[in-house]
Amino acid sequence: MTGHDPTSAERPRASFRAALRPNRSLGPRGRRFVLALAGGVALLAGLGFALAGAWPVCGFLGLDAVVLVAALRALARAQRRYETVEVTETRLTVTRVDPAGRVRSWEFNPYWVRIEVGASAVALGSHGRRVEVGACLSPAERRDFAEALAQALARGRSAPASGRALAAARPRPAEIGEVPHDCSPAPL
Repeated sequence: MTGHDPTSAERPRASFRAALRPNRSLGPRGRRFVLALAGGVALLAGLGFALAGAWPVCGFLGLDAVVLVAALRALARAQRRYETVEVTETRLTVTRVDPAGRVRSWEFNPYWVRIEVGASAVALGSHGRRVEVGACLSPAERRDFAEALAQALARGRSAPASGRALAAARPRPAEIGEVPHDCSPAPL
């Protein structure tokens, strides 16, 4: 392998890491139970209607079962969504994985991040960029998450930093909206 593979000693150690997931009140075992129970009730009801001569009702009971299966599959797919928030000495990284498995990441300098607790999510912002996390959390959980994240950022800001962290804490021109340019004189 020709690429550089940093060892764990070279990677910044996370001082805070949180995985935010929606409530999973019905797992795979629960979904199977609901399907078996609904299927059994539909089968018994369908058998009763068929014996009574109302056989067209069986089609509607089957349609109910198909809708229930589709709803439970959509629930299982939505439960694959999650977000992670990680703070190291040089960056705050937010990673969001959607139900289809697509990954999006945002990186912020932890020295400049502002935290705002909103009605539906916690907003993290710095230098004109903003991302909302924790929409799946209850209001109390959002406040607790924001408080824990703020404490981790405060610890990182007050701890003696290494030279690498201090260099990363200085705003770069691209971070403050200016276009980087070369200051050397043009050749004659």
